[in-house]
Amino acid sequence: RVGARTLELVLGELVRATALQREKKEASVVSVSIAEHVVATLAQMALRRPANADRIMALDGGSIVIEAMRRFPRAGGLQRQACLAIRNLVARDMDAKHKQPLLDLGAEDAL
Repeated sequence: RVGARTLELVLGELVRATALQREKKEASVVSVSIAEHVVATLAQMALRRPANADRIMALDGGSIVIEAMRRFPRAGGLQRQACLAIRNLVARDMDAKHKQPLLDLGAEDAL
């Protein structure tokens, strides 16, 4: 079970890296392999853990997943992990509070 502090630290680093990437507008800052592992980690953290899914969304994890999908559209492994992440973020979200933010981020187009 992932502790809340660990989750926040990991996501904080991911959000900072993504922000740096956006500022520099450099696709090469993150490789396909790293992006796939990041997205897979988020998918696993959200699996059957609604509290983790809430924290991931609160810390901009949804945009990390969608941005990775857009940045590497031909990376089959990454796309698969991203689909799992999106599924895990919404699957146990009984209030459907994550659905619209993910759609607003462009999840439907990315899929």
